[in-house]
Amino acid sequence: MTLAIVSEQKSNHNNANIAVRSVLGVHSACYDIRIVPDDPYCVDIILSTHIVRWNIKTKQRVQTYPLHDALISSIQTYVNASTKEHLIATCSYDGILKIWDTHYNLLCETKASESTAPVSRIDWNKDGTQLIVHIKATESSFKDCTIALYRLNKHVVTGAYSLRFVAKKIDNYRYAVFNQHDQVLAFNTEPNVIELLSANALQFIGAFTAGLHRQWSVAIAINRARTRLAVASTNKEIFIVDSNTLQLLQTIRHKELSPNIWCIVWQEQEEEEEEEEKE
Repeated sequence: MTLAIVSEQKSNHNNANIAVRSVLGVHSACYDIRIVPDDPYCVDIILSTHIVRWNIKTKQRVQTYPLHDALISSIQTYVNASTKEHLIATCSYDGILKIWDTHYNLLCETKASESTAPVSRIDWNKDGTQLIVHIKATESSFKDCTIALYRLNKHVVTGAYSLRFVAKKIDNYRYAVFNQHDQVLAFNTEPNVIELLSANALQFIGAFTAGLHRQWSVAIAINRARTRLAVASTNKEIFIVDSNTLQLLQTIRHKELSPNIWCIVWQEQEEEEEEEEKE
């Protein structure tokens, strides 16, 4: 298991994602990074309203994609295992959820926020049919935030995509992701727990309470199989949690970690090899 970390604090370790951030000169928060599935040496990094593709081997900028009218807050990829089709979802402080193909051609979009509230996080389910988004009530607060569920449909004749609203839940949420059963893991800042919500209806099932005495960081990541969740706290800890049972599997502590960890990325190649070894 390998975690690549983008931290607010510079590190002497040879970490590609940290190198990307320092070379690009991103001095504000790097909220999300996308590893390009068909090119292991390229990453897409958020730079304000644009996505910048960077080659970590040549240390060169490959291309820049202007995608939104306000700060892009999250970018996530779905890869169809059989067809290898790539779908990219982005959300932004402009309140809009957008779906793109692998070349960033727009497929569909919807106004996820009913007001000017920013859409700050997004996540695909395992088969690319649903998305969960996090909508902040205000730009500076996580009180009374919304997590909303959308279904992505593809017309059988025309092949056109569309997004349909399914359900929403309002509480002091910071972000949310799917597990392997399409249940939702939602991070509630008051009382500072990870809630497990039912698929489709978003009904409460249970909670991970090991973090009651801690403050969560903004960094979370779920592995490709959606069985393990990595979440960071502000006291230089990363927790690995079973996404189905909410049991704590491992705690990672390292003196080089910053209290403000912005992004965690699972390295999928090694993750797949690890799953094969278990089999």
